[in-house]
Amino acid sequence: MDQLPRLNARLATLSDLRDIVRAMRVMAAGSTRAGEAALPAVRRYGDTIDAAVADGLALVGGLGQSQPAERGVRLLVIIGTEHGFVGNLNARLLQETLKSAAGRKVVVVGRRAASLGADMGHSVAGVIPMTTHVQTIPLLARRITGEIADAEEVRVAYCRRQGDGGLAVVEDQIVPVRRAAKPPSPNPPLHHLEPMALLRAFAQEYLMAEIARALTEAFVGENATRLRVLSAADRNIGDKMEELQQQARQLRQETITAELLDIVIGAEAVAKGRATHGATLKP
Repeated sequence: MDQLPRLNARLATLSDLRDIVRAMRVMAAGSTRAGEAALPAVRRYGDTIDAAVADGLALVGGLGQSQPAERGVRLLVIIGTEHGFVGNLNARLLQETLKSAAGRKVVVVGRRAASLGADMGHSVAGVIPMTTHVQTIPLLARRITGEIADAEEVRVAYCRRQGDGGLAVVEDQIVPVRRAAKPPSPNPPLHHLEPMALLRAFAQEYLMAEIARALTEAFVGENATRLRVLSAADRNIGDKMEELQQQARQLRQETITAELLDIVIGAEAVAKGRATHGATLKP
């Protein structure tokens, strides 16, 4: 019976696949914890820059008249994933954010997301690889900041993990700042730069801080989603292995039963033959 060897081969393959899935799941869990651990520091950094911007605005007398957004470059930065095993994260992110992309140049962070966008028929102005390690988020944030610093309007979209474990697509406007600035410090800061130059430097750092925060939030959302997908895959593989093991046990039992029946039938035939031979020899 050749079914049993095939079942055993499939079980061995599934066992190897399960080992790979479990290793990837451990990596995703570690990345999720690392991202969650980094979020408080990233947020404190953003709060510090917000306070610095407020002090810089106080030095120059508040916000002046900015150039209309229509005269400058308008950017939409979509932070997707570099790799797969994230379910429909990239598809959902692209579908919900590209609706508002009219009149904006789109920059996609994450080559897997960019490839999916191309398959969906969307063109992008640029693609930047997404980091796979939380330690390199500051470097990536500075690279993105350098490429979008001259834009008149910058919006960033990503998937943020919710408290219930689900995802929410978030789209924040970073430039120009629409939220109310924090109140300045009671005592004006000491400075050696001309106030406008100082404020421009703060603005660059503010942009970098907001990009770093969005990248960290997206990093946590991506790896939490990957952890959930891989956990589901592990359960599915386990269920399939249990089903195949049950089939293998049944086949082995059928084989043993067939062999026992052959032995019994053979023994009966031998016994019957002996009885017949003895009867013919009897005088």
